[in-house]
Amino acid sequence: MNAQLQPYSPILFSDAQYAHLLEQLIDQHLPVRFDMQLASDYLQMSERHLRRSLLLEGISFQQIRQTVLERKAKQMLKNNLSIGDISQALGFSEVREFCRAFKRWTGQAPSAYKNVTE
Repeated sequence: MNAQLQPYSPILFSDAQYAHLLEQLIDQHLPVRFDMQLASDYLQMSERHLRRSLLLEGISFQQIRQTVLERKAKQMLKNNLSIGDISQALGFSEVREFCRAFKRWTGQAPSAYKNVTE
């Protein structure tokens, strides 16, 4: 487990709050890929239990991660950061990987989105 992670007390959150908590954790740990295993370790529960809890909320871990990355990418594009810097800040290994993901999320290339928001 990452040394920076502090264990979470299960008493503080109900199942209905896991999605919101995971959004914050994913955001806070960028560019590190905060995956399901890290999340379950942090929350001191099995991956299976976390997956079921999220299913009850109607969302998957991957959907949460995608939402966070898309929101952060759009913020950074509006703040006029370069596509390379955004790609690195979000933990993508290559710019083209980020560009493909952004297009999958929004239907447009990051450069087109940036031009529209300027």
